[in-house]
Amino acid sequence: MPQPNRTNSTIKGVLAKASSPHSYQHASSKGVTDFYKLGIKTESGKRILVTLSTTQMGWSGNLTKSCIYYHNKKNNRLIKTTMANPERFIGQKVVIRGQLETLDAENQKYRISHIEDLIFYLD
Repeated sequence: MPQPNRTNSTIKGVLAKASSPHSYQHASSKGVTDFYKLGIKTESGKRILVTLSTTQMGWSGNLTKSCIYYHNKKNNRLIKTTMANPERFIGQKVVIRGQLETLDAENQKYRISHIEDLIFYLD
């Protein structure tokens, strides 16, 4: 099976969708991981699928594993935070860095994985 074409990318857009939480049962252990699927739409019309685990969202209580930031406009800096309800951020500007993979070029559908950070610009 061919490997997908992935490139490190920085995507700017607007959070368009947020799913309800899903659970994933690990095959090798008895653990369960909860995750959310987010949809980001860019100005050029690209639709980006983002899958975030609750650990990446900072729910573990250990912010070193969180990849969520918000931009503090007053001090012009990024602040690491948690994200409990992603649906309340729909319509907010975001910047995400990770590996972009093409799902369907004709319909401009993409997926981003290996997320380094997800920055919310709350005005």
